[in-house]
Amino acid sequence: MGDKKSPTRPKRQSKPADDGYWDCSVCTFKNSAEAFKCLMCDVRKGTSTRQSQNRTFLPFFALH
Repeated sequence: MGDKKSPTRPKRQSKPADDGYWDCSVCTFKNSAEAFKCLMCDVRKGTSTRQSQNRTFLPFFALH
């Protein structure tokens, strides 16, 4: 039998970041490539915008 070589596929690469940054899909803030969540709204990198995050904030006086 002969040498059977499987066809070589190009390696998959993640989408290159624009100048080392990524845009938040929720608030559009430009975060550094190293950030795993948005520095403005705390949404994780790659989060879909289909469902909004509900956050409940208590008034300051409710904490004391």
